Amino acid sequence: MSMEAAGVAFFASVWAASVVWTIRDAGRRCDDPSLRFASAAAAVLLPFLGAGVYALARPCEERLEVKARRLRMQMLERALAEPAERCPECATPLAPEFRCCAVCGEHLRTECDGCGGLVRTTWTACPWCAKPAAVRQESPLSEVA
Repeated sequence: MSMEAAGVAFFASVWAASVVWTIRDAGRRCDDPSLRFASAAAAVLLPFLGAGVYALARPCEERLEVKARRLRMQMLERALAEPAERCPECATPLAPEFRCCAVCGEHLRTECDGCGGLVRTTWTACPWCAKPAAVRQESPLSEVA
């Protein structure tokens, strides 16, 4: 094999590797199929220059990285959102108007004798009318559980 043939083979193999890299990287980074096709065509038609231009103009993040970042942001936003009230016994999320936990039956609120508002059993007074709250009675369901 002559030196000229070896040089051509080396050039062709490096060119083919740059085309394969461009096609695979564009598949991971570009959502639009036309952009993937254009980058592959540029790498094939313009040896080395097409792959170089793609490397300079490609998106910074892969599609999976973008999806993972969005999921992390949603998870953090939910964690930092207004905390929902939870049952002290079983940690089930509760609506503000619940008088007891729907899962374990733990008694959570009583009606105020003064104004009729719902008062948590852990409060010592009604925040709406300032009347002292009644003494907390144990829930019969929490003793069974």
